[in-house]
Amino acid sequence: MATRWLMVILASLIVPGAAALDPPSGSWVRVGESAHFRYYEPSDYQNTPRALTRAQVSIALLRLEVFWELVAPSWDYPKDAQIAYYKFATTEDLHRLTGRKFGDKAASGQGMVFSVHASDPHELAHVLFSPATDQLADFWLEGLARAYAWPWLYCPADRSNCSYQTRLGAWNLYSVHYWAQAALRRGALPRLEELIYGNTRFDQLPLVESYPVAGSFVSFLLDNPGKVQRLKGFLRQSGSARSSAEVLAAFEVHWGQKLSEAETQWRGFLETWNEAALK
Repeated sequence: MATRWLMVILASLIVPGAAALDPPSGSWVRVGESAHFRYYEPSDYQNTPRALTRAQVSIALLRLEVFWELVAPSWDYPKDAQIAYYKFATTEDLHRLTGRKFGDKAASGQGMVFSVHASDPHELAHVLFSPATDQLADFWLEGLARAYAWPWLYCPADRSNCSYQTRLGAWNLYSVHYWAQAALRRGALPRLEELIYGNTRFDQLPLVESYPVAGSFVSFLLDNPGKVQRLKGFLRQSGSARSSAEVLAAFEVHWGQKLSEAETQWRGFLETWNEAALK
């Protein structure tokens, strides 16, 4: 059966009038192209150590296509659209040419990826799932992207064909569950109700807690029956929520249980998580 290829913004989640993302400034050269990606580097990289080799570009494109093939079929994207992938050598270059901080939630979207990495599943996920709404908390946006960002430790740098045992989010060479478990054991795991609406508490957390904790919980949700459809419905409803109470109500509608109940189950899951079993 032919693989179903899908892409771009999930239309039912987009808020009309969301600000479009501008391409980076400067002069860019298309150094590679695949079925669903056009790959760019700044022209002043060419003939310098900053430039990727043809082999490196080919591997990057293959990895991006693998990620798309494994992730996108679950979501309702046009199958003939393409993503422009802009590769920067450093975070300083990214900031200079885009005016954005590396890791800004808006750094990728609208069919474009901005990254210092040759193949960046996290930023690509932001393109594929981008529900452009001010109301949806970063906990959900970053958690979703992190849950779908496979760790490249399953895909060595010198290999172009990656085999993934399962969908498993990653953070700095370990699974998101590893980091969430570590936070739990040192008593630093935040209560989810503090994170589900607005970004104040999420932004106060160290990165080693915020991103992987969000990714761990969303990944835990995605392992339940009816996972993607439930998540789509929940994000749709939560995107227009005007309070934490409305997010909690939406969660109960789409997951059939209270957030506090799901959190208790997730914490129990983390207690028994065995990172060593992944190796």
